[in-house]
Amino acid sequence: MGELKVRNWGIQTILYASSLLIPVLLLISGTLFLYFNHSFVFGYTPITGFSITLGILLISSALAWFTIRILRNKVPLKKKTILQIAHGGLAIIGICGIIFGFLSANLFISAIRYTTGPILTWATDQEPMHEITIMWRTRYPELYVVHYGNHPNNLNETISYGFPDEWHRVALMDLEPDTTYYYQVGKSAKIYDFTTAPSIEKNFTFLLFSDPRQNTSPINVLFKPNVPKFMMKTMESDGIDIAFTINAGDITHQADMDATWKSWFDDISEKSGLASYAPLQIAIGNHERQGDCSANIFSSYYPYDNKPGFFYSYNYSSTHIQVLDPYNYTSCHWGGLDPVQLAWAHEDLQRAASMKYKIIALHPPPLYHSYLNKDLLDLITLCDTYDVDAVFYGHIHDYETTIINGTYFCLIGVGGNDNKSGNPPGFCQVDVSSSEMKIAMRWINGTNELIGIIPA
Repeated sequence: MGELKVRNWGIQTILYASSLLIPVLLLISGTLFLYFNHSFVFGYTPITGFSITLGILLISSALAWFTIRILRNKVPLKKKTILQIAHGGLAIIGICGIIFGFLSANLFISAIRYTTGPILTWATDQEPMHEITIMWRTRYPELYVVHYGNHPNNLNETISYGFPDEWHRVALMDLEPDTTYYYQVGKSAKIYDFTTAPSIEKNFTFLLFSDPRQNTSPINVLFKPNVPKFMMKTMESDGIDIAFTINAGDITHQADMDATWKSWFDDISEKSGLASYAPLQIAIGNHERQGDCSANIFSSYYPYDNKPGFFYSYNYSSTHIQVLDPYNYTSCHWGGLDPVQLAWAHEDLQRAASMKYKIIALHPPPLYHSYLNKDLLDLITLCDTYDVDAVFYGHIHDYETTIINGTYFCLIGVGGNDNKSGNPPGFCQVDVSSSEMKIAMRWINGTNELIGIIPA
């Protein structure tokens, strides 16, 4: 290559010499980015993956070559040339690439061992008036312990047993209805609280959203809004206590990708408290089965029975909530409601005939832009037969509402994902009283949209 003829080691020369680190760091960060994101950049869009790879190599090579030419005194340092301008532009691009590459890689590296705050949910067949499940993660396997009671200064009940594990699920039972309990998990000093469901009819508010920012790629976590945090801040600002929240699926990008699970759990616990102070129920999405058709990974996190299919229901005050899972395990793709699940759905809604309001949540859309999903025609019939008030779903990253025979069908797939529909991110708020159920959309830009008011 020849010897570098560097006669004057002034500040400018030193800066040019140090810029040789940029292509080296760009290659390292780029390699980490491609390694951790290979299933996304190569699996789904291979042209994008190869383009990124080629771009990293070209920028690194060009920047190194430009730097060496300048340092050999082929280009005068005091006089700006096209070569020096190109060097500066590539250096800026390289630095941005380094930052982006390391930030992206950090999402995966930090998920190798991580902690996450407590998350509340109701397991299959748990009774919201008397039971609840608390989940959290520790960095290393530990024996789990939960202290709880009716006062933050008197956590007189303790559950402590089991074998050491990183992911902990503890069921609290024999709770009193309409009672606030305070609890503390593991070695954490922080005390949280939740309120059990009432035994009599009572006004309450619950929230729904779908397809959060984790479901299209881990990179979205760096750029897309944290809708759970916005939901919690909005409710606190309005002085509203959340009874529970429902997510209509796709809470992760890929079931076997720890980085987006960590991001999801962080968003609903430590970053927002949304699921730490009130239960958050999941209608499983297709991304929770991606790379794991049988959904064993989802089952290892959430305490919902796979029958097969994660379908369940519960009552809260005057409202019956049914969660469905139309999935075909043979094709590993969406299907209709299989005979077992459909029969259960009929029986479940028959048992709920006396409930004032009835809603259904699932992930795939039964209709979109007036197009009926033929696999889910049974769902339309189900709603018609049992006077279901509203159905909420996601999957398509868009928002729309349709009324069919008095039932509101609400596509709410704008929970913070890679949304190209033109709608801002948002969530759905449902206010339930003895006289009506009011459904509204709350957008992250601060605007609200009334979807409908359903009389009792």
